Amino acid sequence: MNDYARRNLTAALAVFTLLASACAAGSAGSSAALNVWPTGTSVTYEATTAQSQAMDIPGAGEQVGNSSQTVEFGIESVGEREFMIRVLDASSSSDSPDMGMMPDISELIGLEAMLQLNERGEVVEASGLAGNVYVDEMSGVEAYTEELRSLFLYLPEEQVRPGVTWTREYGYTALQMGMELLFELVDTYRCVEETVFEGTRALKIESESKISLGGGGEQMGTFLDFALSGTGDGILIVDAVTGMLLSGESKGTMSGGISAQGMDIPMTMTMTSTIKVK
Repeated sequence: MNDYARRNLTAALAVFTLLASACAAGSAGSSAALNVWPTGTSVTYEATTAQSQAMDIPGAGEQVGNSSQTVEFGIESVGEREFMIRVLDASSSSDSPDMGMMPDISELIGLEAMLQLNERGEVVEASGLAGNVYVDEMSGVEAYTEELRSLFLYLPEEQVRPGVTWTREYGYTALQMGMELLFELVDTYRCVEETVFEGTRALKIESESKISLGGGGEQMGTFLDFALSGTGDGILIVDAVTGMLLSGESKGTMSGGISAQGMDIPMTMTMTSTIKVK
């Protein structure tokens, strides 16, 4: 792999981290009264993403990269819809060298952030993210706030019961390694059924997402312009009383490409993610 191909593959894999979290974002609950956990309630999640992408780079042929990451979050309710989130552990692996361009995800370990949610499960105030090396260089505060928000429930205005559907349309800007990337998403949810999950009364939610990504920036003297779009789907299991996420899985595919130095580089991406209570 030549340096030009390696540089573009590295940048694409970095963007991939954000795409995986975007595909996994969002969930659902049983009423607008959810996300009100008793003060002191805590839970630990293990969130894992696996990603694969292929690029057809002129002069270098098809380049394939695979990576994965696992992050362990501890969440504690400290007030009405107010949560302390701690990153307890974080690790990643990749079969493509990053050329020293990206901070290691282990820089997240020890991060403590506070989120205040509204009745719909949207963030109205966040603190504690700015100044973390990984957040600052790999996503920016706005994008990482959205990633943490996805650990909670986005709620409809009406009570959720089997057959009810609702939609969230939103966007955010990610600042990554000198690039500015705009994500636009439309998530649609449908409550499928009431069920029992490991002894807990729960709701099963299906989700579908449409994702688009645009923007770019300079990498090692080369301006990269990203244009990608795709879809994702997932299944979430949530506590029917508190709305706490009990289990989730999602997958997605995106296609498009990168424009660099007058060349168009086709790209396809696939991603899967899971989250479980430890």
